[in-house]
Amino acid sequence: YNEYKKRYPDSYIKLISITHGGLTRTKHHRRDTANLHISYLGGMSVAKGYNVLMHAFSLLEEKHKTGWTLSLYGGEFSDKKNDNRYSYKGYFLKDEEDEVWDNTDLLLVCSQWPETFGFIVLEALCRGIPVICSDLPGSKDLITRIHPEMIYKHDSPKELVSRIETMLLPYKYNEYRNDIDNMDLDYNMNSHATKILDLYNAIIKGNNI
Repeated sequence: YNEYKKRYPDSYIKLISITHGGLTRTKHHRRDTANLHISYLGGMSVAKGYNVLMHAFSLLEEKHKTGWTLSLYGGEFSDKKNDNRYSYKGYFLKDEEDEVWDNTDLLLVCSQWPETFGFIVLEALCRGIPVICSDLPGSKDLITRIHPEMIYKHDSPKELVSRIETMLLPYKYNEYRNDIDNMDLDYNMNSHATKILDLYNAIIKGNNI
């Protein structure tokens, strides 16, 4: 929304979040152990924030040697080796998606470029998984509605570390989880289609949208 307003300041803009037909809210994720399983799905892309992510985790290691693991998906990590804290998973297939989410307690979205809404944050929330998000993707608005303190300045590894440290605390993590369960999350595809049709009909009729 902010990016469109910058470029088209005189335009009237109506914000409608996107969704897709494969989403459900049937799963409610639970953190099974004190160890926090963190996932990142951006590969080694600078735009997706890989460099900031790894800088942040180098800082996190200095303060917290245990209590977390990081799984990295979405790209080739051929020169990386797994250890007891870092798992370089790379790409995964559609039929492996449930396993990825089941092994994720916390999702990191570290985008360094302005992005439109995207699906990844919505998919995580539908499964009851907390998200820490940079201040650039449009989907940050979903996080802002329930836990705005989980948004961090995109180019600040220290802020990202601070957010992760909060989620290492079980009581804070459970607080976030409960708020996800209780949030009004509009993911239904039929509802989305109705909103789009209503918008077009209003434009055609010359009504104020």
